[in-house]
Amino acid sequence: MISKAMNRHILAICAFLFAGLGISKAQRADLYTLESPYQRYTHNLATLRWLGAVPLGSITDGYVDKPSFANYSLSVEWVFRNMPLSAGLEAGKYYFEQRYPRAIYTVGQNEVSAVKTSTYTAVPLTGLIKYHFLGTNARLSPYVQVNIGAHINTYTDYFGILADQKKQTTLGFGGGAGLKYFFKNDGPVGLDVAVRYDQNTFKYGYITNGVGTLAGSVGLFYRWW
Repeated sequence: MISKAMNRHILAICAFLFAGLGISKAQRADLYTLESPYQRYTHNLATLRWLGAVPLGSITDGYVDKPSFANYSLSVEWVFRNMPLSAGLEAGKYYFEQRYPRAIYTVGQNEVSAVKTSTYTAVPLTGLIKYHFLGTNARLSPYVQVNIGAHINTYTDYFGILADQKKQTTLGFGGGAGLKYFFKNDGPVGLDVAVRYDQNTFKYGYITNGVGTLAGSVGLFYRWW
């Protein structure tokens, strides 16, 4: 028969084991509910985007009015802790081209018979600020943004082997709205879709009042801390 003393020892051991299990579960629960590093620290986010864009404004008056799908951008942001804001830098490229049939064109003081190809390239280098309506860590996060900086413009009108070209850096600005989607909660990777408008003050040739662009973009982002 088991003595009373042994019974007391067995009960004490069982109580100790159950207490240990309870502490372990509590610790696991605390670890599970701990905020992710993206909530606890300022972190970084990089986004690579492909853009479909249409030109707007005076560039469409006899120069280029066709949409372009040869556009892209890369942005890097600093996402602030406990604030629905991020700020960063963005660089990209817009390229528009349109071909006209052979005709008589005036180039400088001369008239030439040529096939004309009108091209315009802009390389925006801008700073950006974003406001995230549901915070920066929501799995589905709508946002608005503003951009301002420099646009490096290249205007080239080809007449056969001849060309009329102008390169100039001008002020550029714009804004947009978008939606970020994380592939999993507290994950580092996701999808970014946005609509944006950009404007710069470049003027030359057919472009008499700056260049505007309206673009839709799809991108992938990655964040780290």
